[in-house]
Amino acid sequence: MAQLVLGLLADVVFESVAAMRRSLPAEVNRYLEGRGLAQDRAARRAPAR
Repeated sequence: MAQLVLGLLADVVFESVAAMRRSLPAEVNRYLEGRGLAQDRAARRAPAR
């Protein structure tokens, strides 16, 4: 049980550190994409003409 708690705590800490390095708009897009509320980044880009 202790290993599970330590593993979850480590995930939270490392995700927090990674989030601090991203910009707010990138973090919001990541959040929305993770929940299926936004299109993929590749789909949002307009085709080059």
